[in-house]
Amino acid sequence: MLTKADDSTFGAQINFELCDVADGFCAPEFQDALKNIVIGSSKEIFNGAEPVFIGCGGSIPFMEVMSREFPAA
Repeated sequence: MLTKADDSTFGAQINFELCDVADGFCAPEFQDALKNIVIGSSKEIFNGAEPVFIGCGGSIPFMEVMSREFPAA
């Protein structure tokens, strides 16, 4: 368990306890054709705005298994 309380937390106490782990997954880059479709669709629907691609944490354990079983998908 990690516990921290000091000036950087403005007096708040922060507790962190790891409760679960799973295999990670890093999505491959879009192929150019798919990326162009996503960008074009976003511009069409959202008044010319391009999509914003972000990575964020989370756990979807089956994604790693699916990528191993279907590498071309």
